[in-house]
Amino acid sequence: MPNPTILIADDQKTIRTMLRHHLEKHSYHIIEAENGQEAIQAALKHNPDAIVMDMVMPMLDGLKALARIKKLPNHDHT
Repeated sequence: MPNPTILIADDQKTIRTMLRHHLEKHSYHIIEAENGQEAIQAALKHNPDAIVMDMVMPMLDGLKALARIKKLPNHDHT
């Protein structure tokens, strides 16, 4: 069984790096996005098991990005 995948979406690289290091210690596979639009594309491509999303980001905020991700095929569980 593959390790669970977590998508981290945050416009601050230091936050993404900190979360990545912590979660990789627990054997999670990590995907990163710098903004809400990238998060949607990453969700389509990688079908993450969970998403950690900043709510205030450029281009598309976290709430709007999550609403769009939940409408994607096979993402109603996200």
